[in-house]
Amino acid sequence: MFGIGIPEWIFIILIGVIVFISGLVKFVRNKSLSSDLLREKRKFVILIICIFSAAATPPDLITLLIVALPLWLLYELSILWAEKRERRALQ
Repeated sequence: MFGIGIPEWIFIILIGVIVFISGLVKFVRNKSLSSDLLREKRKFVILIICIFSAAATPPDLITLLIVALPLWLLYELSILWAEKRERRALQ
């Protein structure tokens, strides 16, 4: 535990999220990923997020959801961000 009472695994997950999103932003910025491709692979990514969350948390549904839902939300936000960027590039 850190001095503020937050378990270390939360910080590990936060670092993973930061790396995941920054990598996603980098690919979208380089136009390697489009919003269409991100939408097409959505089911696969949600499955990977759930598997990661199940492996990183104790075996209960609430903790799994606490980890999985923010990751899923960030993925959906990256799709919206990529779409907005594509629309802006067309103008």
